[in-house]
Amino acid sequence: MKKPVHNCSSIIVWIACLSGTVLLFLSAVCPAQPAIAFEKPRLTVAGGLPQSYVSGLAQDRHGFIWIGTRDGLARYDGRRFKVFRNIPGNPASLSANVIVSFFLDQADQLWIHYQNGDIDILNTTTEHLVHFTKDPVYKQAFRSVKTTNGIIQTGPYVYWLLGDQGGIFVADLQQHRMRFYPDIVPGMRSNPITGMAASAGEVFLVTDTALIRITTERKVKQVIPYTFDEPHLYNNRRSWKDNAPVLRKNGDWIIIDESRLIIYQAAGRNFIVKPMPFMKLYLPSFHSFDEKGNLIFDFDGVIYILTPDNRLVLWKERGPFPREGIVSMLYDRSGVLWIGTNGYDLRQLDLRLPRMTLEQYKTSFPEDLLRIYLDVNTTALRNSPLSEVNPYLFRWVSDDHHGRIWMTRAGPDPTAVPNLCYYSNGQLVSDNWRYTDTPGKHTRINSLALSASGKLWGVDFFLRLLELDTLTRTATIRHRVKAQAMDKLRMVNSMVMDGEQVFWITTSLGLLRYDAAKQATREFNTILPASDLTTLANDPADPGILWIGSLGGGLIRLNKHTLKYHIYTTNDGLPNNTVYAIIPVDGNLWCSSNKGVFAFNPRNRQVQSYTSLDGLIIDEFNQFHYLKLPHGRLSFGGTKGYTVFDPRTLVYDTFNPEVALTGFKLNNKDADYGLPGSPLSESINGAGTLILSYQQNFLTFDFAALEYNMPEKLRYRYRMTGVDKQWVETASGIASYTDLAPGRYVFEINATNTTGSWSPYVKKLRVEITPPFWLTWWFLSIVAAMAIVVAYLAIRWRIEQIRRQEKQKHQFEREVIELETQALRAQMNPHFIFNCLNSIKALIQENQNPQAIHYLTVFSKLVRNKISNVQQEISLEEEIQTCKLYAQLESIRFGDKISFHFFIDSTIDANTIMVPPLLLQPLIENAIWHGVLPLQKPGEVTVRIEKRSGFLYCAVEDNGIGRKRSESNKSALTLPHQSQGLNLITNRLKLYNNTNEKDGIIEVIDKKDDSGMAAGTLIIIRLKL
Repeated sequence: MKKPVHNCSSIIVWIACLSGTVLLFLSAVCPAQPAIAFEKPRLTVAGGLPQSYVSGLAQDRHGFIWIGTRDGLARYDGRRFKVFRNIPGNPASLSANVIVSFFLDQADQLWIHYQNGDIDILNTTTEHLVHFTKDPVYKQAFRSVKTTNGIIQTGPYVYWLLGDQGGIFVADLQQHRMRFYPDIVPGMRSNPITGMAASAGEVFLVTDTALIRITTERKVKQVIPYTFDEPHLYNNRRSWKDNAPVLRKNGDWIIIDESRLIIYQAAGRNFIVKPMPFMKLYLPSFHSFDEKGNLIFDFDGVIYILTPDNRLVLWKERGPFPREGIVSMLYDRSGVLWIGTNGYDLRQLDLRLPRMTLEQYKTSFPEDLLRIYLDVNTTALRNSPLSEVNPYLFRWVSDDHHGRIWMTRAGPDPTAVPNLCYYSNGQLVSDNWRYTDTPGKHTRINSLALSASGKLWGVDFFLRLLELDTLTRTATIRHRVKAQAMDKLRMVNSMVMDGEQVFWITTSLGLLRYDAAKQATREFNTILPASDLTTLANDPADPGILWIGSLGGGLIRLNKHTLKYHIYTTNDGLPNNTVYAIIPVDGNLWCSSNKGVFAFNPRNRQVQSYTSLDGLIIDEFNQFHYLKLPHGRLSFGGTKGYTVFDPRTLVYDTFNPEVALTGFKLNNKDADYGLPGSPLSESINGAGTLILSYQQNFLTFDFAALEYNMPEKLRYRYRMTGVDKQWVETASGIASYTDLAPGRYVFEINATNTTGSWSPYVKKLRVEITPPFWLTWWFLSIVAAMAIVVAYLAIRWRIEQIRRQEKQKHQFEREVIELETQALRAQMNPHFIFNCLNSIKALIQENQNPQAIHYLTVFSKLVRNKISNVQQEISLEEEIQTCKLYAQLESIRFGDKISFHFFIDSTIDANTIMVPPLLLQPLIENAIWHGVLPLQKPGEVTVRIEKRSGFLYCAVEDNGIGRKRSESNKSALTLPHQSQGLNLITNRLKLYNNTNEKDGIIEVIDKKDDSGMAAGTLIIIRLKL
């Protein structure tokens, strides 16, 4: 490559003095160019810039670029502009549109100074705006503050504003007060201040005759008088001149004056003055430090660099427009230098990431490289096998050990001598090569390769392997690869070697492996998924791995031992699936494709691509258009030109950009802060939570990664927790969600840098979609409570209704039972009464008057008890007495045929225990008539009453014929007594339980003797005491 010649030019500066004398001095400044300086296309009004005069530049803590113009303010994110302007009648808008300067304070507030003298303060996070000079407390500063570098911050809420006619305003925003000091330091009125800066709690003042360092409490710490020639900086003809000091970290002061650069070295306490061209039309200079500590500043439209060791170098000449000037400057965190011009748009220079330049062809790819970059003379090239070579037939192999590049011209054409040459040390050598066999049919060498020991081999069109002796310049055919024959449409493309005997060859038909020791050929047409293979390269770290390029099939990694392969495609980050060239360099594989050049790292699979965004004129490259040049340089050729670069100078992007929300649409309408109907109380990027109604559930978010080197190469991913199960990747910077259900979500966004590495910064926004009122918790709680109340009332009403029905039913049952009881009383069998009366009559006739009287007395007592027991409950004692009377009467009637036994628990107080009337008597009656009387022998009835575990047990037991035989007798005979006593007692006991909430039960047990025959009946009544 031809090296540019750097000639030092002398700048003759004429200074007209008031006396009319003219002094001539020479200032020698040598042009210098940083290693990386790529000027991007300018940002213009057509691209969204509000106006082409860019008077202010600042970058906030999030990374947004704020741009002041003479027609409004803009916030730029690398993709879009958001413009702020004065809107008449809207107090929330800017005070004016013509901006003259910026100041960004420590709280990320942008102080905007307008041409009309107004000052606004914009919170760059929330976008809340305060009209500073419209506040009565601060209105004194209106039209009274110096427009360039006139504001500094000396404390968390304290600001110093340099008056345009001298003096300083000190404003305290927290205390809401301001004071004007005509002499910030006593005695300074005769020593005007021409610039000021603040750092580490101190204020640095540049005055007419000295540098002064004071505290924020206005105490003087140091006065440094000027010791250089012409020790005055104040110009009464240019009272607005700016000499704001630039402060280095080492304590040095740098002052840009009208015709000189003044440096005060704090360590040596001395001044250095560097002459500069005198400004006929004075414009303030603007500057910025890069990350290396270089001061980049403009001077009269020319950009200089002052290095940390105080070397002054000219970097950029004046722009292409004669009247173009620089009115603002910013070096951002991603390494881009922004330059605002006076009506010639906004310039951007990338000082961090390199670009690849594309050279247009003068003849062809191989000839241009040989002549221009390898300095091969025309005669040597014309006399070589490469003379007027077709670039698609250009083949080469680099012998790095001997510093040679072996080259040949491929093709099917016959040749009498081997068509070989090599480049070394600026010379193209074309020796007289010969074949060792007898003259015959030879074709051109179609590919070259080096063995592990450095032996040179070639393969011709007929797939014959030639051993090329570089000492004797002879070519010997050693092997014939047995494979499908080549023709003019099918050619050998590439070859590499394993050791000394194994050859890997790509052809238009696929991949071949030839083992010379075994003379064995293996074809991979059925193993590899692609057959249109372009090039080969051994892995730079693992000799067992082979890398293969293809036409549309991606980059193939083949394990030479297992023959397993893996294909890398655009899904893995490749810019394109066609790989024309593979050149291993420093562990990376440098490849060309139909979409630029890329470096592939086999270890971590990272891809760094370079396209037209990186400076290339075109993205489409060509097969066989590549070459590894000496000194580590690489070259790739495309359809319209070629690029030459050194991979070692290309910087891998390690910047981690922050990603920011830049716009917001609601139901497909712009709804960012400040717009009508916006739900936001601050900018969308400053908002932590977004609360919307259920009708506002169609959301669109715009976002951008704030890295400005190559925004087009950045990629994004986003997800809405509760909606997206995984990240959604995109290149557009837009995400939309429709019909979001009420609920709480978190919207997350992340971005890559230009190399595709994901940044650790993730932007999060909480999103809450409130439900309609009928789905809110309070409404649902009210509805649930009302439902519970209604259900309670309904259940209570139903219970009351059931209780009334049950009560009515119980009343009916009580009446029925009482009627049945009355009927039972009425069931004093006429035969029983008749028989009793006959028995009494017989006793009287037999003159047994005492017995007759006793019988009549018992009978009368029994009848009286039955008639008198009409109440619902009687005492147990009364029931027992009734039963005994009844048993005594039946004993008199039936004599020895029946015997009665009563066993009453002595612990029972029968007078206090209440029981239903006629509880036991009907059971005794049943035992007599249905159990004992049918016996052919005397029987007995036993009555037991005792207390057990809180219950009253009443048992009536007989030794009669049992229930089963009694039922049989009923069906065969018509008994004189049909008893309903058991059913009556069961019903009365049920009514007794319901009325008195008792748990009385009746149990009937059929007794059996040892032979299983019926032995009587036992009836037990259990009442809870």
